[in-house]
Amino acid sequence: MLLACFIILDILISLVLVLFTPLNNFMTNWYYILICVGTLFVVLIFLILCFVLFLTIYLGRVDFNKKAKCTKFDMMLMKWACEFMLMVSNIKLHKRGFEKIPRDKKFLLIQNHLSDYDVLCNTWAFRDFDLTYIFKKSLLKVPFLGKFMHKIKQLAIDRENTRDGLRVVIEAINQIKNDERCVCVYPEGTRSKTHELAAFHAGTFKIALKAQCPLVISAIINSEAKKYHSIFRPTHVYIDIVEVLEYDDFKDMTSEEIAEYAHNKVNDAIIELDLLRDKPYLKRKKKNS
Repeated sequence: MLLACFIILDILISLVLVLFTPLNNFMTNWYYILICVGTLFVVLIFLILCFVLFLTIYLGRVDFNKKAKCTKFDMMLMKWACEFMLMVSNIKLHKRGFEKIPRDKKFLLIQNHLSDYDVLCNTWAFRDFDLTYIFKKSLLKVPFLGKFMHKIKQLAIDRENTRDGLRVVIEAINQIKNDERCVCVYPEGTRSKTHELAAFHAGTFKIALKAQCPLVISAIINSEAKKYHSIFRPTHVYIDIVEVLEYDDFKDMTSEEIAEYAHNKVNDAIIELDLLRDKPYLKRKKKNS
């Protein structure tokens, strides 16, 4: 929709310039093409400058030392931004199993982690739910992004600080228990650089145990392929809801047992979806039996 509006705006401006220019009688077809292309770049630069100005004003009063107040507009802006980034990146989302997700209660979403695009894909795929992500604190230093993440109450964690980690876990638990947000965590702790599923951190699953909420186990495939594609080639990303566990299903299990169970489920889903990867070197390495 945004791209279509942009193209229509460029065509209209180009037509005005072509029809009302005093040199119209002396112009050849090449001049018309140059006007269209030149107008395209001028409009693009103008929109970028307007967007930067908007962000400067919008995020100008954000203070990291104060508790953020997130509005519905803030969450909608996040979803629109993710939709725009996916459109520009030419990423096509394919969803499966989303009918399993409970609509009447908040939940903990866990998923394997392959790429920075995972957050964009999840935010748009789960746009019917307000997600809180737990992310590394260093991202707060990124211009605009850091302030925006703080404004929409995402949870920044210092991995080297145990006390800060506990604070973030407690905040995530409270967001679920208070029926504010669903929480998304990547239990591997970081992106997989080998395309193999790393071990899950058991501490992640204490959030579901303490919040007594459903656990949504999900798998994502092929998001890392985007870095090998140009914007003219679509990247197909697949998100699968593997299983949804109600609290009664795992309340008698330890966090280590839940982590192992979820790991096995995600691993099996990745093997099943492996054929959907569009690069041979991204496929899972098959172990010799």
